[in-house]
Amino acid sequence: EAFSQKLIDEAVSFFGDLSILTLVAGKQQAEVDIANLSTQQIIDTYATNVFSLIWLVKAALPHMQPGSSIITTNSIEAEQPSSFLVDYAGTKAAIKNMTMSLAKQLVNRGIRVNSVAPGPIWTPLQIVGGQLPENIPTFGQSTPIGRAG
Repeated sequence: EAFSQKLIDEAVSFFGDLSILTLVAGKQQAEVDIANLSTQQIIDTYATNVFSLIWLVKAALPHMQPGSSIITTNSIEAEQPSSFLVDYAGTKAAIKNMTMSLAKQLVNRGIRVNSVAPGPIWTPLQIVGGQLPENIPTFGQSTPIGRAG
């Protein structure tokens, strides 16, 4: 939480104002058996994906004027969760609902809140345990473009 406040303070100090807050941080670690899903992994995933979103929005709001935007990133996991991403999928559902709730809360302040769910994207998350190894060769091929972004 302290890091989130410091990050916003430094951004405002550097740029002079804050008109767009884009929230893209994420933690994703595949685990096929919930019996092996550690409490620490659950805490880390929620702290990174959900708690940090709240902390950053709270820190940013005093610096945001009407016309500003908050953009969250999401995933198909919010709607169609994978069996091996129980904690990650839960965070994405939370982000989806938090985005809708914040949009309703901040509309009267003139701050737009929306979410982007870009589809399968190649990130370091995928190849360092975010996907099951057997999924990597065909990752994203079921999309209309035939590949991951």
